[in-house]
Amino acid sequence: MDDDYRELANRLFATATAMLEDTTEAAVGGQSTRIAQSKLVNQGDVSRILPLGLLAPDIVEAILGGRQPIELTAKRLKRIRDLPVSWAEQRRILGFA
Repeated sequence: MDDDYRELANRLFATATAMLEDTTEAAVGGQSTRIAQSKLVNQGDVSRILPLGLLAPDIVEAILGGRQPIELTAKRLKRIRDLPVSWAEQRRILGFA
């Protein structure tokens, strides 16, 4: 992979991550009521569940396959505050590193 492509890919992923963060903040900040009503969930659940959409794909696969750390229950996962966007940091915090 050449340097130009790598730089473009890095910028693309950085922009995508920023957009997802902005979307998450907007949803939690002002649109959580509408989202909660459309998904038939509690408004507080929106701010707790939405960041899980940013989980590293390998973490999602492990959880869905039942290969998560034993202490990582759905209840605990839903209660994690300030889930980092960095997949490496997610792995560390959630016990996959």
